[in-house]
Amino acid sequence: MTTQPTAFVLSYERPIFLWATLDSLWRNTKLGVRFVLLDNASQDPAVRQVIEGFDSRGMFDEIEWGTTNDPLRTQKAIAARRGDLGERFFFVENDVIVPDTVCWASEYEAIAAEDPKAGMIGSFCDPADFPDPEKVRALHPNSSSKEIAFLAKSNSPERSFILQPGMRVWPNPDQHPPGRLVRLSTEAIDRVGYCADRELGRRMRAVGLTTKVCTTFQHRHLSLLNAYDLNDEIYAEKRKAFFVAMNADDTPAGRYNRIAKIFQRGLRPIGRR
Repeated sequence: MTTQPTAFVLSYERPIFLWATLDSLWRNTKLGVRFVLLDNASQDPAVRQVIEGFDSRGMFDEIEWGTTNDPLRTQKAIAARRGDLGERFFFVENDVIVPDTVCWASEYEAIAAEDPKAGMIGSFCDPADFPDPEKVRALHPNSSSKEIAFLAKSNSPERSFILQPGMRVWPNPDQHPPGRLVRLSTEAIDRVGYCADRELGRRMRAVGLTTKVCTTFQHRHLSLLNAYDLNDEIYAEKRKAFFVAMNADDTPAGRYNRIAKIFQRGLRPIGRR
């Protein structure tokens, strides 16, 4: 078993976002961690260039080059390395920027030290990156109101989460953190499995574990800027496919099946936590 915690970074396409994420993690993670890069069969050649560039810096302990766009990539990676994970590990998506004022991982560790039952610890994003719906509408004049709401993330609860000065942990014990930048208890994942953040939080609280939102910092979620930065035909197709899929059957089985189909078609659900 390794002495340092593992941080899994899941990568798929979007090389500019990926570069920003890796640079942020490389510069601002002060806690010693083992970075394991999981690439989910990206087709954009710039992705490999970005990853190899940071590998040349000495960032990664492992790089896993997936040959298929597998929706269970993270679950399989966790299971394959279970014996080396220790009591906790981290998970990061390739569209996150961590702050340079504090070490995000150390902040999570401090909260975990105070609560042995903490199964999942994360943080909210900086709401300043949420786009103005009217500006999004101007960029996409032929889109429906529902599509505009999706692109602008108009209904995201993170828009309304206001952090109070001096707040260290979000006061609502039933609030799950977004799954894009989290610390996970290995024992907790053994008990309830690994899944999307909302369901993961529900499962953990159901077995007596806690879910915590660290409020000493906010991360940036670059996918909030998709409407501005990913406006080419390829990503427009992906956004459309994801919008159609996510408005289909809303049962748990339906949600899983439609997301799996998106992955099978090679379309990563952009902006999805």
